[in-house]
Amino acid sequence: MTLLKKQSGFAFPLVILIAVILIIAGGAGYYFYKTPKTPVAETRVPQELQEEAEEIEKQLEECFTEMYAKPTKEIQEKCQSAQAKFKDFIKDLKDPLICERFEQPEQFGMRNSCLSSVAKNLEDPSICEKISPKGPEFPGPQSDCYTGVAVALKDYSTCEKIVSPASPELTSSCYTEVAIVLNDPLGCEKIPEAMSIYEISFKERVVWAENFCYKKIAEILGDASMCERVQNLDSRGRCWLTISETLKIEDPAVCGIIKELSDRRECYMNVIYKAENVEFCERVQEQEFK
Repeated sequence: MTLLKKQSGFAFPLVILIAVILIIAGGAGYYFYKTPKTPVAETRVPQELQEEAEEIEKQLEECFTEMYAKPTKEIQEKCQSAQAKFKDFIKDLKDPLICERFEQPEQFGMRNSCLSSVAKNLEDPSICEKISPKGPEFPGPQSDCYTGVAVALKDYSTCEKIVSPASPELTSSCYTEVAIVLNDPLGCEKIPEAMSIYEISFKERVVWAENFCYKKIAEILGDASMCERVQNLDSRGRCWLTISETLKIEDPAVCGIIKELSDRRECYMNVIYKAENVEFCERVQEQEFK
């Protein structure tokens, strides 16, 4: 009898606890059942944005169809207007989901441009993985996307994601663009190492890429000394010519390495004119220019 009373005393609180749990669970279930759920697509892509994308897509499809059937200047202008609207639409876009609507093979270019813009705006290189076609056979679209993100992040390491054996200049272009936005000549020094993953036959392209990078930095910084880093004499001469158009150069003799006669003459004239010193004429090595 005593044992039975002890069991009954233990069972009663347990029954109450179970009842409380069931009431709470039932209330929570009823709450979630009655609470309306917003579809993910509607949350991420507002209806207004979807309608705008649909209208632009319709305009592009119509003009391309008309252009294929009977190309005229009027239709060409119509297509250019539609393309301008598309570029303006994706310029500040930050949702890759809207890009998925451009799914037809003939719309791959639009889809890739859309994804590249979103990746750049979000500073997210992982979005570039959505671009297709991709791989060594089609390196351009994806490398453009990575370059845009690298520039937005001001980050050389993003350029490492570009692997293009057939077009190694896509790798060097990324490093150059980042170096330019950072005004960083040291970025040009990263190009040979970055391109070392490619075949040795591309050595000339490596030199050209590095020279081009230094030349662009020299132009932007207005620093003539950057031209001295350019290894190729012809490229160095072009660098001096470009700099001479905007910067005062102390020694006209640097123009002497320019290969083209007309360019060399132009360089001398730029240097002497900006110096406002006729004595510079005596420092010109070629007699024909004195």
